[in-house]
Amino acid sequence: MNIQQIKTLEQVRQFLISTTDTTITPPSKDEGYRWVEHTLKLWTKQTGWISDN
Repeated sequence: MNIQQIKTLEQVRQFLISTTDTTITPPSKDEGYRWVEHTLKLWTKQTGWISDN
């Protein structure tokens, strides 16, 4: 799976629900960290869990 195809929090949810044995391999370690950072920022903004300060 190309992690660049997952753009929204809902797509992350659907991916996690629909998979049981999947390995995500980012092109590089830095790219993987950027994807996780981006996904967490989306989650915090969409849920309002952390303020944007």
